[in-house]
Amino acid sequence: MAYALDTIRAEDFLPLVGTVFQLHDCGTVVPLTLQKVTSHSRFQHLPTQARVPFSVEFQSPPGVPMPQRIYRLNHQTLGELDLFLVPIRRDATGSCGYEAVFN
Repeated sequence: MAYALDTIRAEDFLPLVGTVFQLHDCGTVVPLTLQKVTSHSRFQHLPTQARVPFSVEFQSPPGVPMPQRIYRLNHQTLGELDLFLVPIRRDATGSCGYEAVFN
């Protein structure tokens, strides 16, 4: 089952923390591990929002830095998702963290 980006919710990602998403980029597949799901419930009261905003954080393997842009990710539960990923940190091993925000 594939999810539409406009209807996907934090609750859809929560049970997948620790699982691997496959990032597809120009014929290369990079495994990204879902590290964290953060609900931004302080915005829940806004009547124009269809969902509570949230963000997800992924971790790449060492030595695979990627620029900020839209990437196609695939997960066996969620199907294909085109997500705008922003690099947010790099650790001493060269592993990078990426974030996608859903408003």
